[in-house]
Amino acid sequence: MKKLCANLILMFAVVVHSFGATVIMKLETAKYIEIMESAIKGEAYVVADDNGDVRWQTVSPYESAMISNSKGVFQFEKQNGKWRKLDSKFNGTIKRVVDEIRRIVVGDFGDSYEIKKTSDTLVLIPKNSSTKNFISKINITLRNGSRVPKTIEFIEVSGDRTVMEIVKFSEDAKLDSIFDETKIGEINCQLK
Repeated sequence: MKKLCANLILMFAVVVHSFGATVIMKLETAKYIEIMESAIKGEAYVVADDNGDVRWQTVSPYESAMISNSKGVFQFEKQNGKWRKLDSKFNGTIKRVVDEIRRIVVGDFGDSYEIKKTSDTLVLIPKNSSTKNFISKINITLRNGSRVPKTIEFIEVSGDRTVMEIVKFSEDAKLDSIFDETKIGEINCQLK
């Protein structure tokens, strides 16, 4: 799950780079696991800016947040109506991924993915051996005539997959303290 989260953040950093602004997206997610009859559905928000700051906040089926800023990566979960900071054994790994995200945000795409593009679809095939062990490909469908993603699908090596539909999107969002790990708070914003 940590690798999936890191890859999702990486994906949204690429999207933000194409806009050069603070971007917020509301997502409906569906996780399809081979051994389960139906998908696990959820809702999340992703906020990112052109400085490389990213906030991923899951609002259902549970509440959690991950903030990546210039100070590091911080993880939180909500219990009994209150946010608490988590200590993570994965901070070193996540920090390396975040460093890669920052390089991508400034346009240094490196050799991480083989990219196949059509008019409204982008397929990313991982080149990095550690990513290849987990993700076989990422399919991104863009809204007609737009740079805004409509759906993002992560297909795992195991056959499981995660589909995210962007249901609301706003660029140049003005969100105070959204990336401040000392003021976790809620994402309070109006989306189109």
